[in-house]
Amino acid sequence: FIAAQFIRRRMNNNALPNYTEMHSGAVDPRELLRLLMKKSGLNPNSLASATRGRTKQPTIYRFISGEAREPKRSTLVPVAEVFKIPVEAFF
Repeated sequence: FIAAQFIRRRMNNNALPNYTEMHSGAVDPRELLRLLMKKSGLNPNSLASATRGRTKQPTIYRFISGEAREPKRSTLVPVAEVFKIPVEAFF
């Protein structure tokens, strides 16, 4: 799976994907969130806290675990704000 290889390579190089790479389809939104959380030392609980409760921990967990389909844009806006990336990176 190309996106997984891309992200593993990035994680090994300690670099986050840039804006163009995020929008090229090379990065799976779930993998992107996992990578951002790992690099920031966050887990679903701490990320939910960082969004000041605007995105709930169960929602974050279900998204990254694949249990939930793609969440609504409004759900990911607070997450994108925490990481200072455009919300479009998740779509």
